[in-house]
Amino acid sequence: MSELGMLGLSSYEEKVYRSLLVTGAATATELSEISAVPKGRIYDVLNGLEARRLIRMRSSDPNQYVAVQPETVVDRLLAERAYELKQE
Repeated sequence: MSELGMLGLSSYEEKVYRSLLVTGAATATELSEISAVPKGRIYDVLNGLEARRLIRMRSSDPNQYVAVQPETVVDRLLAERAYELKQE
C-alpha cells in the first residue's frame, strides 16, 4: 500500500492525484488516459477528490482539474483519518 493509500485514497484516486501533480491542469479525458483510470470511473474519482478538497475544478470548456498542494492534501487526509479513528 502506498503512502496516500494508507491515508485513505483509493488506488484510482491516488493515480489521478499524482497525474495532476505531474501535468498541472488537465481535463477528465486527459486524466483518464494519463492515469489509466477507466473513462467510466474517472468522473466518480474526480468528484470524490473534489468533495474531499484534494483537487479543484477550473471552469473552462472543457473543465480542467488541478491538484491542491501536497502538504495541504496530507494535512487534510491526516485530519480525516484522525476523525475516523476517534469515531471508532
